[in-house]
Amino acid sequence: MCFRVKFYPHEPMKIKEELTRYLLYLQLKRDVYHGRLLCPFADAAYLGACIVQAELGDYDQDEHPPDYIQDFKLFPKQSLKLERKIIDIHKNELRGQCSAVAELHLLQRAHNLETYGVDPHPCKDFTGSTAFLGFTATGFVVFQGNKRIHLLKWADVNKLKFEGKTFYVIGIQKEVRHKISLCLQTQKYISYQRFSPNITLSYNISHFLCLYVLLLCECECLDF
Repeated sequence: MCFRVKFYPHEPMKIKEELTRYLLYLQLKRDVYHGRLLCPFADAAYLGACIVQAELGDYDQDEHPPDYIQDFKLFPKQSLKLERKIIDIHKNELRGQCSAVAELHLLQRAHNLETYGVDPHPCKDFTGSTAFLGFTATGFVVFQGNKRIHLLKWADVNKLKFEGKTFYVIGIQKEVRHKISLCLQTQKYISYQRFSPNITLSYNISHFLCLYVLLLCECECLDF
């Protein structure tokens, strides 16, 4: 049994409790080791150096042999080039930082990565290509390999449904959202003039979306 973070904070630097930050640091350290927190070479080296600084403190030539990084299993595939870069950052950039500061710097760098807080689920897109679907504080993200190819923000999600083995994420196009907004504003303005201002009006955005789609279909059937 181990502690795991389920919902990653959108701005981890605002966490006030040091213990909470430390637990999030442990989760990100685990994500790095298991290859979930994918990142470019420079970011990987910096994250690795932060972990080493938090664990060992400042570099000491008398205590740390040339290959001391090999004792740390930081990444699934840890090349000699990456280890040398981690040593360079540990020696020169992070000196003087206590464990808490090094952990905070890891949080700062990690939360800007596209794969931060993403639990990737293997799937296939509509073309049949292999992809990974993840859920973040921002919305749905789709990856192919280690590259994010699509982001659908929560505000743009209209409907979720599951049929058989297929999971559907239905979004609202910006043009449709703009027309829905105009429709709502117009109806609210007219209703405000006709009824008492004390009446509270509620709207179902999916109703107006369906209405707009029906209007489009009817217009396409007309012969101008």
